[in-house]
Amino acid sequence: MIDNHLLEELVTFSQTGTLAQTAQKFHLTQPTITRGLQKLETELGVQLFIRQPNRLSLTSTGRYAAQEAQKLLQQNKSFHKNVRNYEISHRQIKIGSVAPGPVIILKYLRTHLNRPFIIEDQLLRPENILPQLQTNYLSIIITNQPLNTEMTTAKYLMQERLAVNLDKFMDLASQKTVTFNQLKGKSFIVLQNIGIWKNIIQEQVPAAKFLYQEQQEALAEITKYSNFPYFSTNFTPFTQHFPPNNGRNCVPIADQSAQMDFYAVYLTKNAHQLTPFINSLATACHQLIPNQPN
Repeated sequence: MIDNHLLEELVTFSQTGTLAQTAQKFHLTQPTITRGLQKLETELGVQLFIRQPNRLSLTSTGRYAAQEAQKLLQQNKSFHKNVRNYEISHRQIKIGSVAPGPVIILKYLRTHLNRPFIIEDQLLRPENILPQLQTNYLSIIITNQPLNTEMTTAKYLMQERLAVNLDKFMDLASQKTVTFNQLKGKSFIVLQNIGIWKNIIQEQVPAAKFLYQEQQEALAEITKYSNFPYFSTNFTPFTQHFPPNNGRNCVPIADQSAQMDFYAVYLTKNAHQLTPFINSLATACHQLIPNQPN
């Protein structure tokens, strides 16, 4: 078996093009790197290098070997990472989400469930759901898609419903509900990191302006001294840092797209390990969040 460090030297030489830079990266002498590359060439039984006075370069086979070496090194790295993740996943449950609302609920329920779990604060993109499960980096991912496939199982958890907080002197503020279309042309203060909700409000509210804020504290401060509307959901009461009403009425948005169901998605092969926890999580969500669908 070829040592990884020989493959690493070949890849580095292909990237830098010089023995000096390759040696510098590994804190070795040039003669040591030369011997290593010669050993690799001998073990493979092919010519990898063109040797000229004061110059060493790769043959076409050498360039191909460097490409394959890089793939193999990445596979080895993934192998080690996946095995470690697998071992850790059997000792702890780590949960990710595509939207911030479920993270709020998970943090609130952390002390209410019998089994401890870890929450991934970085929101996931939908295309990363399966890779994060397959590599065992995450045990469960909460998403708005019921991904029941040959590999994954989905369990309904909760429904999030969007509302808008309007200055109480606005005409719309006295209504029981509003539609996205009724909010057209208005300017909103919005948190930057709202996951999949961002596309929904941008697509559904015509001609609106969104003043995105990186920090929740900044949003709270702006709402104190302005009458800009802002969005909230039925999950908002479970976070400690969201601003008070500040003279606004919270009006639910009636559009179907303002309601979002969330599911716990996990690898079906891990059902025996995860199902009891997910069932208890679903029960806790139903008890905590009022007016949830049956």
